Amino acid sequence: MRHSTDKEVQAWYVLAELIASGRKEHALGVYRLLAHRLRDEIVAHHLLADILYTFGDYEAAREAYERVAQDSI
Repeated sequence: MRHSTDKEVQAWYVLAELIASGRKEHALGVYRLLAHRLRDEIVAHHLLADILYTFGDYEAAREAYERVAQDSI
């Protein structure tokens, strides 16, 4: 099992703060950095879908959720 570095843990907190403060583009930038470190592509796509949904980008979120569903099969 791989352990997170301090910088990765900090990035998760930054992501949460950006989402809470409504800074979509910055949040997506941090997501992209974190997604490269996630070992599970399904988890990465699900996180993206959740972020998009939170910001009200429902069409893009739906597409991301559909990709999660397809990848899960």
